[in-house]
Amino acid sequence: MARTIVTLLAFVLLIILHGYIEKGAQTLGLSFTFSKMLPYLLQGIVLIVLLVEVYRTFLMQLPLVLRRLLGLIVLIGGGGIAFAMHPIYEGDFKHEYRPVFFSGKSSQQLHDGLTMIALPGCPYCYERVEDLNRFVELYPAEAVYIQVVNEDSLALKEYRERAEDQIVVSFAKNQETLTSITGKRYPSFIYIEPETKKGMLWNNNGFGVAAMDFVLDQ
Repeated sequence: MARTIVTLLAFVLLIILHGYIEKGAQTLGLSFTFSKMLPYLLQGIVLIVLLVEVYRTFLMQLPLVLRRLLGLIVLIGGGGIAFAMHPIYEGDFKHEYRPVFFSGKSSQQLHDGLTMIALPGCPYCYERVEDLNRFVELYPAEAVYIQVVNEDSLALKEYRERAEDQIVVSFAKNQETLTSITGKRYPSFIYIEPETKKGMLWNNNGFGVAAMDFVLDQ
């Protein structure tokens, strides 16, 4: 009985500390992808242990069919609570990009490194600023930029206030080119490889933790 309670408390604690575990793993130098997965893996392991303890403590004397039914309820119920508290969204683990090519003046309008193309008043853009802040906090040597389409000085100021000092925030130099490339989907992310000048473009749903790991490996 005591082990069951301890295991249940450990499961609840892992759910509460989900974000801290992810950030702690990142701080230790683990990849963004594994750091994202780690809290779910730990919760899954502890949930299985909890199921075994509940089975041994409460269900052993019950008929087989009832044992299996109640065990399934514990497993699905615990997993459902964990995912309800920390859902996995469509783009969390994605790395879906397409190559982009620049020539003439357009080749000089974006910096080498990672650039987020943002729109004034875009809530999804603001959310991704936090991801970029975490990125440069962990890897300050990485070049990261935010370019704002539509020359709105208030929006530019807001992005600068939200972004870490290492992130350079400016107006987009050629909005027509960027609008054409991104298809007016914001935020979009463009990475330009410094040596080859090869460009890669992600939309918001395609730029997950695997994409961030990819940028680090370039």
